[in-house]
Amino acid sequence: ARMGSFGLDEAEAKEVFEAARKHSGLLTLEEKTAKMRALMPRFVDCMALMAFADGEVHAEERAGIRAVLHNIPDMAVLTAAELDATIDESFERVAGKDTATELLGIAQVIEGPADRYWTIVYMMIVALATHG
Repeated sequence: ARMGSFGLDEAEAKEVFEAARKHSGLLTLEEKTAKMRALMPRFVDCMALMAFADGEVHAEERAGIRAVLHNIPDMAVLTAAELDATIDESFERVAGKDTATELLGIAQVIEGPADRYWTIVYMMIVALATHG
């Protein structure tokens, strides 16, 4: 049976919506959550690299990163314990590594302009929080 003003039944309407959504880049909540869980370690790697930039990580830098990340809504895809583990893993992962090489690897994962924009925003927030 045909329904709706465009004469589409429910299955056809859903198919058209899905095609439009995928083309526009609009993500469902589940897709956004999965994407954020995948990108989160890379965001944190960027912050850890920034903390290591002067050759040493100060306690206030690590605390600042933790405080900022716990207050960014997108980070809520991880539990507090998962986020703390992710922060610790990032610091271990990037310690002593070549910054340029690490950033190239991160750039291959954080590809979208919007995701890169938010990466920079998060890093600026951390920089302000830890260095005034």
